[in-house]
Amino acid sequence: MPEDEVFLMLVGAGLRIVHVTLHERLFDALERITPVLIERAIRTANQCIGVILGIHRPKIGVFGINPHAGEGGLFGDDDGQDRQAAGWNG
Repeated sequence: MPEDEVFLMLVGAGLRIVHVTLHERLFDALERITPVLIERAIRTANQCIGVILGIHRPKIGVFGINPHAGEGGLFGDDDGQDRQAAGWNG
């Protein structure tokens, strides 16, 4: 299976967290993250949560790599651009 079709989901304390990239060098992960890959991870997670865990219409949040991603672009807007291009504005 291609690496862009495999995602890791951590489940605990009522949360399900899906990583867009797996175990790889940070530089490589940053190069691979695109709006298309983010959307693919979201769609895969949504399907998995519904089919396997039986949670239909889950609330999904999308977080950036930059811990300051929500500070109005003070530290750049890369995370926001990727999330918005993937269709997630929240």
